[in-house]
Amino acid sequence: MFTQRVPISIDKQLELKVEGDLNLSGWDQAEIQAAVERESDLRVTTHDDRVILESLGDLEIQVPAGVSIFVRKVEGDAEFQDLAGQLSVRAVGGDLNLDGLGDAQVESVGGDLDARKVSSLKVAAVGGDCSVSRIPGAVEISYVGGDMDAEDLGSLKLINVGGDCSANDIEGDFSVSNIGGDLDGENLRARISSVTVGGDLSLRVKSSGVKAMAGGDLDIRLDELSSEVVELSAGGDVDLRLPAQAHARMHITSGGRDILMRVGGW
Repeated sequence: MFTQRVPISIDKQLELKVEGDLNLSGWDQAEIQAAVERESDLRVTTHDDRVILESLGDLEIQVPAGVSIFVRKVEGDAEFQDLAGQLSVRAVGGDLNLDGLGDAQVESVGGDLDARKVSSLKVAAVGGDCSVSRIPGAVEISYVGGDMDAEDLGSLKLINVGGDCSANDIEGDFSVSNIGGDLDGENLRARISSVTVGGDLSLRVKSSGVKAMAGGDLDIRLDELSSEVVELSAGGDVDLRLPAQAHARMHITSGGRDILMRVGGW
């Protein structure tokens, strides 16, 4: 194993290109420590505004926690933890793991994405499954090829999910479009602008209006009613549960199937 240390100031950006796996973590030193299998695997280039590291194999690296990082490419898996600076990832061929970061932007992940304790997150595409949790800021994900799990988020915007989706404890805004499978949402305190699901849809909403469309069955529970619109459409059955003191005007459609409403005790 070959190890090299490179001084870096907090105002410089670190740029990475890795042909193998990447394991990166923040520390309190004012330098980079990079470890590779062989000395010939590592190339370091220093410019006025950035430091560029290129690895021909796996790379394990510690960096000052506040440095901003730009990842041009990782051929294998990548893991980032304990960073406060901006993280921008262009492409990861395998799985991507984010833990304890500041703001993060990701363009492409070939495998699965697991992100937790990140300040905010914006993702263009995930080829596999995606799991995000404990993110106080906004989460925006444009495409997930597999299943999606979301929990304890400041807000959530999903555009395309190929599989099933679960969402729990969402604040702020909640917008979901083009879910190929089922969607199960619990403890939603968010403003729900729109939800479109190809399969079954189940939502428990604390207090908000709802505009939802499901290709299969639709099960909605509203703990409180507000002045916002509730508009539901389903290809299968519709099951709507309202608080006991409900006073509302609703428009509900179902594709030739049953509509069941529970209001208080009836």
